[in-house]
Amino acid sequence: MLRAFEAVAHHGSVTLAAEELSVTHGAVSHQVKALEAQLGVRLIERQGRRIALTEPGRRYAAPLQAALDGMALATEQLIQPTRRASLTIEATATFAVRWLIPRLGSFCHAHPDIDVRVATAGDVREFDHRSFDASIRCLDDAALRTLQRRRDWQEMAVHPFLDETKFPVCSPALLRARPLRKPADLRRHTLLHARSTPGAWQDWLAAARVQDLDATQGLTFDNLHFTLQAATRGLGVAIGTRPVVQEALDAGTLVQPFPGIECDPRRYYLVCPAVTDGKPAIATFRQWLLAAAHEAPGAPLAPDEA
Repeated sequence: MLRAFEAVAHHGSVTLAAEELSVTHGAVSHQVKALEAQLGVRLIERQGRRIALTEPGRRYAAPLQAALDGMALATEQLIQPTRRASLTIEATATFAVRWLIPRLGSFCHAHPDIDVRVATAGDVREFDHRSFDASIRCLDDAALRTLQRRRDWQEMAVHPFLDETKFPVCSPALLRARPLRKPADLRRHTLLHARSTPGAWQDWLAAARVQDLDATQGLTFDNLHFTLQAATRGLGVAIGTRPVVQEALDAGTLVQPFPGIECDPRRYYLVCPAVTDGKPAIATFRQWLLAAAHEAPGAPLAPDEA
């Protein structure tokens, strides 16, 4: 009964809860009704075709989820000696391809007993603890404060490990063909955009005090990785982010035409449910992540800096 209600609370759907538990829709409904009868409290209500938690249901769901997660962790730790550890990490495609994967070999070499899976990030507001163990999120201070006011984020452990800033990048060949001596010269160039980082050009142009330039013109791609690939090929000028473009800058495949003009400072965080924060595999990965950040160019954070 408890697991059925927790699954309904998590998904907001009896159908999805039934799929997760591999039982019928009717079985889940019956178990939730039985729990309500046992407790003498109404936990869910229908709003048209949708399911919503009542106020007692919302208060009950969060500690119940934490308790069930704790039981799952205790069981995993009990049987750990007979089973390989696994760790599923969520990250954006760009961060995974350009920062995490190039360094991941050192983690795998140092910890061959931990199987790592990398998943592509979805909505930064949501955290699905059933799909992955921890997530790497890049947030500014205001966004983090907003998320931490949400009920589902109040049970999250949040560990900062790396800073990010934004600035234009382009190929050396493009810069030679059409020099960029001042930000206003961008009017003669094609701007490259990423749907995953909307408003990036507007933010940087405002920081550079450039006016009367159409910040929406140019080519648009789904994510920043594709946009940076287009910049490398000379298709235009993109807004890159440090640290994900640092390797390309070091290799000379991309250049920064306006050194010193960077904007929109944000931080990368490793986020996981507080109840699983002490899980050995997560703790090991967190320590490695912080060490890797300190080895990389840029401005990594101290372990206790928030």
